[in-house]
Amino acid sequence: MDLVIQPPTSFLPHQRTLASITINQLASILQRLQVLYSPAVRGSRRKQAPTSSSALAYDELESLRRDTFERNYALRWLTSLIEHLLLHEDEDDTDTGIPGFSTMLSTASSLLALCAGTSAAGALKRTFTFPAPSLSAEALTVTLEDAALDTTISGVGAQTWGGACVLAELIAENPLSFLPSARGKVRVLELGSGTGLVSITLARILALSLLSPITNTYAGAEIEIVATDFYPSVLTNLRQNITSNGVPVSTRFLDWESFMPYSDSQSESGRDDWKGEQFDIILGADLVYEPMHAIWLRACVQTLLRSDARAVFHLVIPHRATHAFESRSVEDQFPPVLPAHVAINKLRSTLLQPYGSDSAVPSPLTSPPPAELELGVLEMEEIVCEVGDAEEDGEVMYGIYKIGWGIRV
Repeated sequence: MDLVIQPPTSFLPHQRTLASITINQLASILQRLQVLYSPAVRGSRRKQAPTSSSALAYDELESLRRDTFERNYALRWLTSLIEHLLLHEDEDDTDTGIPGFSTMLSTASSLLALCAGTSAAGALKRTFTFPAPSLSAEALTVTLEDAALDTTISGVGAQTWGGACVLAELIAENPLSFLPSARGKVRVLELGSGTGLVSITLARILALSLLSPITNTYAGAEIEIVATDFYPSVLTNLRQNITSNGVPVSTRFLDWESFMPYSDSQSESGRDDWKGEQFDIILGADLVYEPMHAIWLRACVQTLLRSDARAVFHLVIPHRATHAFESRSVEDQFPPVLPAHVAINKLRSTLLQPYGSDSAVPSPLTSPPPAELELGVLEMEEIVCEVGDAEEDGEVMYGIYKIGWGIRV
């Protein structure tokens, strides 16, 4: 799918021709309507867009969303489509791997509710598009399902939040700034994956540069992506999103608190599931909304982030005046540090091992990094996003943290 935004009147087929349209064609049409009418994720549009063309596309999109004639046209078309699908629902063929009539019916019904301005549409499918990192490739498209909104913590985890959109867009714009220039196997871990937008976007980027049809291979390195969450219901929705996007991402349960020294026997069992595992890249967005989260997060990352100069934890969190304590807790747990190579020069000793000798890399579970080195913020920048709500003006500021091993400033 490209980034050209078109009004429904220009691409929706006439209602009388619905019987001749294939399931694949219907899926493509509905995806275009999802891009047009799915509500934007609050606080996910950067105020300074990366390119003028993407800013223009966004303005066109907002203009079309406000066009009453086009919206009503889409409403009438979706109503006719639903009537047509109800007549053929028993023809669904789930063995082909192609979405059948019942799947199309569910998607069309959700879109009808959205176009009508109904917030009670239940589970919501969102389609995200990001500029491809290569000019020769089509735009990246990721379709996710947000679970029906409720007020429980697990329900909140099954929603797509602004920080994930920001991180996914940053990765799409410049993958090499997030992936190490190393050959061999590179392991990527996402914490608090939620709907999976970040992991799935990364996997879609890798698909543009695959050297192997079986494994993710990028810039000479084989990439393994592991998406994690704490809540079973969130993991279930996460797996469904990964499957529907057809990307090689594995999922696992992860409890950050289990890495704390006071953890009980049950938590220790969960920690043992990760014993000996290390990751070159850790990703996380919208992770800290309670003061204890930053403490647990440090314990987890300190254990699972490889003790290597190129190993990095990329974290995106909102900087909100109403949650200043939570934001400060991140910087308290991850103080400013000098980059590891600077630390090595200062200490005049080889404290970190290169990727090439995994056996020589100390495991944090058995032998933590040298005392002079600690986990901290290597770089931090702030970006501003528009709230993006038709009924609310304002801005959301995000802190973009690059965290790794270094020496305390």
